[in-house]
Amino acid sequence: VNFAITSIGRDGEGSDIVTGTNKPGIYVRSGTIVATAFEMLKYCDVTKEILDATGISTPMGEVIIFKSLSDGAVQIAGPSLVDQLSVVKEKFRQFGAQKVLIDGALSRKSLCTHNLSDATILATGASFNKDMDIVAEETGYISELLTLPVFSDTDSISVIEREAER
Repeated sequence: VNFAITSIGRDGEGSDIVTGTNKPGIYVRSGTIVATAFEMLKYCDVTKEILDATGISTPMGEVIIFKSLSDGAVQIAGPSLVDQLSVVKEKFRQFGAQKVLIDGALSRKSLCTHNLSDATILATGASFNKDMDIVAEETGYISELLTLPVFSDTDSISVIEREAER
């Protein structure tokens, strides 16, 4: 299975620029397709085959898509808008990616749309809030939102029509 990876923020660096907390690195295997901002390329210690310059601008430069030709660490910083991520996902598919991983953020739940992702991993903890009751409550709420059924247009029209008949 060919994997592709990007992020709506910056990931793979040793410590979070905002909070100063330690962050895990990102290690990819040869063959992984990566989308990252131009300025992050120098922090990727893999041999790269540049596949595309997307024309998508970020604060850290244009989003570049490359294929890793070796195993190693990468830093990723991709686009943060749904439309831009859709373009990157489509390019990933064109380059043979069967699984697309997008690192997101709790504040950007719209990026979990079924049109953009096949699955969502929700990870929360003390970095969200020191009060574990709040963490549990908010995590439950977000989990409920993420697992709502998907309605097609015809389903939505049927629901609206049934409600109008009441």
